[in-house]
Amino acid sequence: MFANESSIAADVTVLDDPGNTITAVTVALGENPGGSLCGTTTTNVAGHVAHFTLGVDFGVLPPTCAGSLAGCTYTLTATAVGAVGDESEHFTITLVVST
Repeated sequence: MFANESSIAADVTVLDDPGNTITAVTVALGENPGGSLCGTTTTNVAGHVAHFTLGVDFGVLPPTCAGSLAGCTYTLTATAVGAVGDESEHFTITLVVST
């Protein structure tokens, strides 16, 4: 097992009903076989887009990943006051272990 951290970049496009002003978006890991987000998970919206650069701390990898994240899938959820939340498509994180 390895203790590792990786990073992801995500842009959340905010589509609001006319008259609603969405000022900030919060993201979290949805489907999550192991790990937690690090960094700023709530950010302001500019031009209907919220940009995130986050770390994912894997701590000790889950046994199902056995030293590799191949086959482990994640999703991101996005929520905002005054909007309906959504969840991303599944994605995998490629882990590079330096020795």
